[in-house]
Amino acid sequence: MEYSLTELGKKFNTVLDAMIDWGTGFMKKKIEEITILHKMKNYRFFS
Repeated sequence: MEYSLTELGKKFNTVLDAMIDWGTGFMKKKIEEITILHKMKNYRFFS
């Protein structure tokens, strides 16, 4: 059996792509925040 998307389903790919872009940007920001907090914690610990 073979499955395929309808034309309407294919149009939804743009929504999914936008969600992926948003999620990727969100995670990058969170990683940067965690890295900064980790560095601050280490700085205070060794000061």
